[in-house]
Amino acid sequence: MKIGKPGVFIFSAVAVAAIILAGALYTSNGAAGPADNEDKIAIKAPAETSEGKLLQKLRSELPADSVITVSYADDFNKDSKPGLFAIVNKGKDSGEDILDGQVWYVSDTAIEKMLETSIYRNSTAVWDVDSQKLFRLEEGYGGSGSNSHVWSVRDGKPYELKYAGEALEYAGNKQFYTYPGAFDMLRDGTGGHTWKPYYLYFDETTGMFREYGGISISREDLLKLKNASGILDKITEKGMKITGIFYRSNGIININYMDEIYNLNLTLTVKDDTVTVADPNFIDNPNLDQGGIYKAAIFEEIAAYPDKFIK
Repeated sequence: MKIGKPGVFIFSAVAVAAIILAGALYTSNGAAGPADNEDKIAIKAPAETSEGKLLQKLRSELPADSVITVSYADDFNKDSKPGLFAIVNKGKDSGEDILDGQVWYVSDTAIEKMLETSIYRNSTAVWDVDSQKLFRLEEGYGGSGSNSHVWSVRDGKPYELKYAGEALEYAGNKQFYTYPGAFDMLRDGTGGHTWKPYYLYFDETTGMFREYGGISISREDLLKLKNASGILDKITEKGMKITGIFYRSNGIININYMDEIYNLNLTLTVKDDTVTVADPNFIDNPNLDQGGIYKAAIFEEIAAYPDKFIK
């Protein structure tokens, strides 16, 4: 569901599951990834191609019963030198959505195992962030949670971008949305699983993620923006209590509030001193999957905060 400026999306728990199970599988020549039964058993590429040579190099390092299930060959460093990320199944490929796998990186000068864990096979993707390309997959075990992993290459060396969170999605223009799970739905503290989007961006200087941290603003601050009064009135007229408001430099405002049972929240977008909300019926139809309490940041270690509110 779009909530304002292009590229900003909010997802329900069902959509989060879809994120994990979705992925455009492709190789550097634009061909599709594993699609038929034969290709799911082993990735093939002509031996004389760059991808074929890298696959052969990887196979030479693996036990005989290992199967290369997914591979992406691309110029990740954008230095005209190809590299390849691959998922290797440690035994016979059963074709299941989750596999007991390894992640490898291979180039002309390097071969390295990056991760060994349970992997959602169809969660892989390659994203272009201008100066380089990123390889992403989702680690999971079939439950309601998962962990996103993202790698890239700089100076010929693969590395992992930390703090990717959960169910990471790319919205374009170096902007990302992550959905870390929390058990903060119920006011009495007894739980209730929620997935709220937090906002990341790719930092060209460091090659890592940064988070749009939020600064606390008052109700009076928010009322300086057009449309804010009507939105706040809808909350208070229903007897709900506002417990906190955060402003982020990507134009997002998160309002935390609560009713008699639930911790709830509302996301606004700001443009030209005007705030908008995606769903005008948010009071009567709250999305509990995305309920709970917003924090100033989910990853304090990488958070970048605005110096001040816009007004």
